[in-house]
Amino acid sequence: MSYIILDRAALEKRAARTSDPRHRYYAALLNASAFDDYVRAIKGETPVYPRTFGKGRVPITPMQEYRYARDRRKWITEAFPTPSQKNTLKDFNEAFARDLDAASRRSPEERKQRLARASKTPKRITVTTTVFARNADVVLQVLDRANGQCEGCSQVAPFRRKSDNSPYLEVHHVVHLADGGEDTVDNALALCPNCHRRRHFGPADSAT
Repeated sequence: MSYIILDRAALEKRAARTSDPRHRYYAALLNASAFDDYVRAIKGETPVYPRTFGKGRVPITPMQEYRYARDRRKWITEAFPTPSQKNTLKDFNEAFARDLDAASRRSPEERKQRLARASKTPKRITVTTTVFARNADVVLQVLDRANGQCEGCSQVAPFRRKSDNSPYLEVHHVVHLADGGEDTVDNALALCPNCHRRRHFGPADSAT
């Protein structure tokens, strides 16, 4: 079963409380998104025996702690995808941007502590994406027009392609296709990688 973290700050606080043997459960919950992955992350070190729980040393299993986080604390909630839901590349990039924003607000020491608990092997996910069937003639005409020189900074292409030894430039649409731009020579520029990234991720005036 998959789950979504609702209160990451609360889980992080519990995960950092190493005096509580259950902290390994919370650390595992933070680094997984499904119950099976959460259990695997604990690596069989279960159950734990908190010093104080109920009336004595009662063992707590991963499932018990999962339900506690889900039902009692509302730190997580189970995800029930419907057939109409899609895990798109845009969704993934937006989620990662949120993770980066959250990480930027942690101190270097907090990040080091989280890295010490984190899995060194990234999870694999499948996403769906929509692409435009671009006109190859437009690409070649724009590259021919540039003649190996970036149409943004006017510098020579930074290197040559391994495949055919041609100058490496990237064809960029001035008005993005996703915004209704045309796939035409007039709406395209041949840019070096730096200028291309700047057009997409730089300040607004970088598009001029």
